Amino acid sequence: MGTVYVADSINHRIMRWFKGSKSGNVIIGGRGIGSGTDQLAYPEDLQFDRQGNLYVVDLNDNRIQMFTIDKSSCVKGTCETLLLFERSTFLYQSSSCRFDLE
Repeated sequence: MGTVYVADSINHRIMRWFKGSKSGNVIIGGRGIGSGTDQLAYPEDLQFDRQGNLYVVDLNDNRIQMFTIDKSSCVKGTCETLLLFERSTFLYQSSSCRFDLE
């Protein structure tokens, strides 16, 4: 097992633990609840696509955010909790959503 990523809903953040480390570090959020592009409000699920982009279901903000290493962008929509990628770049979500690309 390599790096572990955790959606820490209570603390509104995404954590990362490298293999062999005794503590994780915050990679997204962690500065309180919020709706900014670098903030989360009860993140519920996360998933990586084949290009290494990280998608986070931000439950209370009703959106899915996409994060890359050097910047973030947002896909807005009403969302539930499960993300799934097909072999291509299709993103599936556990309930019907309406997405507006920003």
